[in-house]
Amino acid sequence: MRLLHRKVGFALLLASLPLANAHAFGFDVIGAVGTMGKMAKGATKVDLQEELAMGRQFSGMILGAFAPSHNAALNTYVSQIGLTVAQASVRPDMDYHFQVISARDSSGAPIVNAFSTPGGFIFITEGLIKSLNSEAALAGVLAHEVAHVAEKHVIKEIHRNNVKSGLLELGGNVASSAGGVAGEISSVLSSALVSNLFEKGLDKGDEYRADAAAVAYVSKAGYDPRGLVIFLQTIEAKEGKNYSTLLRTHPKPQDRIARIEKLIKDKKISSEGKQTLADRWKRSS
Repeated sequence: MRLLHRKVGFALLLASLPLANAHAFGFDVIGAVGTMGKMAKGATKVDLQEELAMGRQFSGMILGAFAPSHNAALNTYVSQIGLTVAQASVRPDMDYHFQVISARDSSGAPIVNAFSTPGGFIFITEGLIKSLNSEAALAGVLAHEVAHVAEKHVIKEIHRNNVKSGLLELGGNVASSAGGVAGEISSVLSSALVSNLFEKGLDKGDEYRADAAAVAYVSKAGYDPRGLVIFLQTIEAKEGKNYSTLLRTHPKPQDRIARIEKLIKDKKISSEGKQTLADRWKRSS
């Protein structure tokens, strides 16, 4: 199998930092809020530094809600697979970070989901990992999230959704003290952006486009392009409480499967010579 190697990077440093201490994340909080306020006012272009600032802010919120996995070996393995497919993406030079998180719903059941933020920060739950049966399936899931980053789907969603009023208010107050702005971030952004983007999900069209891109990425990286399909078939067969978050934030598994299968057929994307690596998955997960 042809692997595309790159230095492994982690978002673990974020995990040890309190959410309230926004400056501890090593970026300009006021700048991040100003960027999102600018977007809410209709600006269409966001440069890389602004994208990274938003990504770090969102990542801090996520890690303030869900604990990072302490399984260092698993985090390293997931990062290696993620970086492999990221190198096959349309934005291979991004500094991608992958983090396994422990996420449970209000009843204590494990949440099965994965999500990404602007700037290349990608999270996958322990519950989703336990639902997989091969490295190719993991690659497919991570490639889907990489596609959201590469195509700037979250940034586009901020333009589309209805949290603009809160962002406008914040954008107009970026000259406030750092402590005041950080407090507003917790109350406004976490309730508006995190709720809208990570509870309701992205635009369905972008979800389908991310699936299509994922197939291309994993195939280019040497994985069986049907890995994502196999995972979705598992979700379709076991629809239940643990999958409620994923089902709420993504189109129906059967619709995604049908579109991917058609894409593979139409584009004549072959599994021949591609790797599933189920045995390596069992050893590593």
